[in-house]
Amino acid sequence: KAWAAIEEGRRIAPESPELDIAEAYYHYWGHLAYDEALAALNRAIQAIPNDAELYKVKGYTLRRAGRYAESIATLETAHELDPRNPLAAVTLAEFAVFLGRFDEAQRWIDEAGDTGPDGRWLTAWRGVLALMADADFDRAIHYLNVAGELNAGTIYWGWFARLASGRHQEALEVADFGPYTEYAAGAYPSEVMIGITHRVMGEPKLAAPMLSEAREALSQLIESDPRYLRPMCLAAGGQQDLDAAQNYCAEAVARARPDAFDINNVRWEAAQGLAMAGDEEGALNMLEGMLENPARVRATVLRVDPLLENLRDHPRFEPLLERIDQVEPLD
Repeated sequence: KAWAAIEEGRRIAPESPELDIAEAYYHYWGHLAYDEALAALNRAIQAIPNDAELYKVKGYTLRRAGRYAESIATLETAHELDPRNPLAAVTLAEFAVFLGRFDEAQRWIDEAGDTGPDGRWLTAWRGVLALMADADFDRAIHYLNVAGELNAGTIYWGWFARLASGRHQEALEVADFGPYTEYAAGAYPSEVMIGITHRVMGEPKLAAPMLSEAREALSQLIESDPRYLRPMCLAAGGQQDLDAAQNYCAEAVARARPDAFDINNVRWEAAQGLAMAGDEEGALNMLEGMLENPARVRATVLRVDPLLENLRDHPRFEPLLERIDQVEPLD
């Protein structure tokens, strides 16, 4: 229906930039077809050259396509066109954090400021930056608390910071957020996060029923949305179900959506699940796969990740982290 409406609009106004915008969103959201989305966005920008929103969407699209240098330049243009809107700066700060360019991330956060409702996102990224750069749990938790529960991702980082710093009761409180209806990168059902927290606390009898409940629910969702393989991988790993963890974690990576910026988050999650299940080599291979893409969780976080505890003494682990932490040039 959406494409039919666009075609009908083209019949009436074939050069309409509004239809180019509609077509771009159709390709971007509906089919993850980034080349087609970019072609439509370029036509729209040619017709409306000073629209910051168009540059912002183009920057997001380029990032998903793995064209990082172009994405950064495009998002910088969006920020220059509308410097009072912090959303482009939020994305640039996030970008810089995962590229290991921490000074650059701090610059974008400071330049945009934390005022207004969208400023809460910058506050959240102050927290994630504190984790990624220095494993500074106090600062991370402070900023994430101030930002609040913006989405599943900020809930996850608040939970992870508490779990990694041994604040287990606080981690349980953060994880008990109830059901959610929207999947996002880094999002797990509450039952998975609570179960994993009990596992880290050395309470397998409390972990088991939560993880079993989560796996039963997730098994009904995987066919309609393979992104649910990601929390399923973690849940199976938390139960030390080796065969299931190997299957679900491999499938989570193989069936991940085509998003260059997110794929290393999927590999990290798969490494966590495999490490908990006892497949050390499989977990390390997942971490090694992160070297294919310069946007990745940094070694500072991986060193303190309690779900990778089984890897700490492995001879491959520290040399691999040193390679992961290298800041690479962008094409």
